Amino acid sequence: MPRLDLLLILVLAAVCAAITAAATGHFEPLPLFAGVIIAGVMRSLRMARQRG
Repeated sequence: MPRLDLLLILVLAAVCAAITAAATGHFEPLPLFAGVIIAGVMRSLRMARQRG
């Protein structure tokens, strides 16, 4: 089951991407990429804390 905080980041990134697409008239993938990167960093940090 996905963690709620990671899911929230990805949903927020999707909303930002949708707002950007509506405002500019074309899809910009940067907000989605940023959300995926942030979620990955948070997951890595959490795993590193559990190990050490």
